[in-house]
Amino acid sequence: MLSQAVFKVFDTDTSGTMDFSEYMQAKQALKLNTMEEKLGWIFCVFDSDGGGTIDICEIEEIVVGIFDFAGIKANEEILEACIKDVKDTLDVDGDGSITKEEFVRNARKSKFIKNMFLSD
Repeated sequence: MLSQAVFKVFDTDTSGTMDFSEYMQAKQALKLNTMEEKLGWIFCVFDSDGGGTIDICEIEEIVVGIFDFAGIKANEEILEACIKDVKDTLDVDGDGSITKEEFVRNARKSKFIKNMFLSD
């Protein structure tokens, strides 16, 4: 799941393969400098359907995917706590939809995002 979400970020023409231009974009992602650039990239990973917002299903998919990718066997209680942390921290207005602006503004407050993505 996580690998698919990351791949979708770079497969901009939705061809199912990565051409040279898309590969170069992926390579550049490793060189993101500012926190806003990093958070913008992380938002794109969470926004797995490319709709411009993140909903609860996308949060659940990514949280579970991150645990699977890391080889961590988390019980349901831990997964639910992490999902709740992300949702409650990012969806400040409670409308069930997280915009990129909300994400960038509030992501550093999420313990889960901070621990999994932001190591500064």
